[in-house]
Amino acid sequence: MDSGEITGSINGIYDRLNLISGLRLHMFMVAAVGESIIDNWNGASAVINGGDIIAALLLHDIGNIVKFDFDEPKFWNGKSAEEIGYWKGIKRDTIERYGTSSDKEVTLGMASDLGINPRLFFLLSNMGFGNVQSALASNDFELKICMYADQRVGPSGIMGIRERFRDLRERYGRGDNWVDKVGLALENQIFAHARIAPSEISDASVQRYIDGYRAASQRIR
Repeated sequence: MDSGEITGSINGIYDRLNLISGLRLHMFMVAAVGESIIDNWNGASAVINGGDIIAALLLHDIGNIVKFDFDEPKFWNGKSAEEIGYWKGIKRDTIERYGTSSDKEVTLGMASDLGINPRLFFLLSNMGFGNVQSALASNDFELKICMYADQRVGPSGIMGIRERFRDLRERYGRGDNWVDKVGLALENQIFAHARIAPSEISDASVQRYIDGYRAASQRIR
């Protein structure tokens, strides 16, 4: 599948993969951050393929069900025991199918099953904290934007970089001062080529992109 096919049928893909609604919304929001940057990009200074960025961001966490704690009451917000049991079953079946409880490996396995092109697979494979230094040193602005967009979205919505890493420190013990500085360096590299400031990307400003993803065709080949 190329990027246009993925974006145009994303809801059908999510249905095929049986993704929970909160995970879908998270990926919509991350993709919307990326699309906000794309729409305000100075292409004369650095050429990017916006379609590949959006498609990769719409897929970047498709395997995350394997790391969800379905015994955590806060996660469920009043859902029925039947619903909880259903999603526990989906998690169990997913781990059995892909042979791992690593969300990254499951995401890549699902992406392979979808038949995505090599460039999209590269972007999915190289997103994440572990690769941020190499991304900073590269000229791959598609990867930089993918990594940055993911860093901007927290549990409650879009956050500033400093706020986001503070949230990671509080919840997971991640996002130490080194990562915080690297995140800001990535932001500076990206917005040197953009016609907007990081603060202009907010929950309200990206809503039109999210509405567009929700309206995408349910059909997949």
